Amino acid sequence: MACKIRQWGKKGEVVYEQNLMADNPPNETLILIDRQITDHSDLGKMDILALARDSVDEPFHFLVIEVKLGNNPELRNDVDEQLTRYVNHVAIYIEDYGENYQENYRQKKIMGLFGVAMPDEIRIDHRVRGMVVVGGYPDQAKNATDKLRPRYPDLVVQVMEGLHGTINPDV
Repeated sequence: MACKIRQWGKKGEVVYEQNLMADNPPNETLILIDRQITDHSDLGKMDILALARDSVDEPFHFLVIEVKLGNNPELRNDVDEQLTRYVNHVAIYIEDYGENYQENYRQKKIMGLFGVAMPDEIRIDHRVRGMVVVGGYPDQAKNATDKLRPRYPDLVVQVMEGLHGTINPDV
């Protein structure tokens, strides 16, 4: 049984990512644009890449979202290093990421995946931020994030009540 539970851990995070994508439809300030992102490097897979902005008058910037279930041991050890590696990678290749995701957005808009209120094209500036979104296992999640925050005070962490919720990039 323990083996099955461990196997569910990674699958559970993928299901949780899908829930977040469904729970957070594109809007004027936050677009979850892609998930499970890999590129030419041996970086691993970024869970969710989002486009965020503070107001509709500003360009978007990249928001790298690392998704963890509350019982994931990486919350106690590796999540800050992992997220920092992803954010730095996007920052190094910001021109490529910016061009690719502006085109990605444009194509999705043409296909009708974004509502009519969304602009036909977007601008993406050179800012890259990161955040960790934690869901499920509320007691374990609270315990892990309570220990994580003092060690990494600049780490942006949003703990969801369950396996659904609205991402707030301003947490």
